[in-house]
Amino acid sequence: MSRIPVGVCAYSFAYAIGWMRGMELEGQRRMTAEDLIRLATEHGLSGVELPPQMLGEGETPARIRELLDSLGLYLVLDGGLVLSGPLEEWIQTAHTLGARTLRLTLSRVLCGDRSEMAGHWQEHLNAIASRLQAVEPLARKLGVSLALENHQDADSDDLRSLCERIGSPVIGVNLDVGNALAVGEDPLEFAKKVAPFLKNVHLKDYQMVRSPEGYRLVRCAVGEGVVDWPGIFQILEEQASTATCNIELGAIKERHIRLFTPEWWAHYPARDVRTLLGPLRLLATHGLPPETETRVPIDRGESVQAQLAYEMGQFQASVAYLKRLFQKRSGEDASAGALRPESRGV
Repeated sequence: MSRIPVGVCAYSFAYAIGWMRGMELEGQRRMTAEDLIRLATEHGLSGVELPPQMLGEGETPARIRELLDSLGLYLVLDGGLVLSGPLEEWIQTAHTLGARTLRLTLSRVLCGDRSEMAGHWQEHLNAIASRLQAVEPLARKLGVSLALENHQDADSDDLRSLCERIGSPVIGVNLDVGNALAVGEDPLEFAKKVAPFLKNVHLKDYQMVRSPEGYRLVRCAVGEGVVDWPGIFQILEEQASTATCNIELGAIKERHIRLFTPEWWAHYPARDVRTLLGPLRLLATHGLPPETETRVPIDRGESVQAQLAYEMGQFQASVAYLKRLFQKRSGEDASAGALRPESRGV
């Protein structure tokens, strides 16, 4: 089977790369950018997504670009926060590496809990819009699209509003499919609303575990959670066929979404209650009992090797599921169907 039009995001391997504070690799060699590229190639994937700080000793931008070009892989570069990060530098780095998309985040909010914004969420979005408008000419000149992620903070209306307000072809959305649940939205409905602006997609699934305050989102392989993946790919095929898609496994730590509490809603605008039907239906249909074990191997006192095997096992299960899905959608030629890998160009 030829390559499937999907890549892999480095954040699927936060432990193997050595990014988890308090979870040391204990002498194990950390995963490098070249390791991730080899992993994508070995598993029949079409690209990689990684941050510039992942480049190790000797992994210069020129070397990484040459390797990607020789293998015919695309690259999505992961930046950070719009307001505190060196946007101009990230845009230039993306251009140097041959990445057509730079993924950006809006805040440090997680679990949909905007309380730390102290009621200033809209002001925060206004400041983001101004910053993006300032760097838009550079991004357009270098051919780098800026993709804003729903990082468990922004809802679909926030992302649409930012894109419409700036009105540039290089300002778009990085849809994290599973993270729609973190703001009380259905992944399918979220995808439909932001589809016209999609530049990149994180293929993330979650299991939902019931709690008295809402639900917990627990990391799992793609295809083993609550997301309707055939439905997602149908939307992408019809409305965003040029968007790149990368497997991004969820955070090692569970995310508790307390949307049954008044405090959680205090920093959101009024919303039609019908928009909650999607996630609540998923919870009712697929929700696991509160006593479900949600700890990862390292938190259960298991070995470093067990944690590394856990990450790799979920990645491999995700690839296997997506290959079956593309084969079903497109026949034996799994790369000829819903989505087309981005042409890297020069």
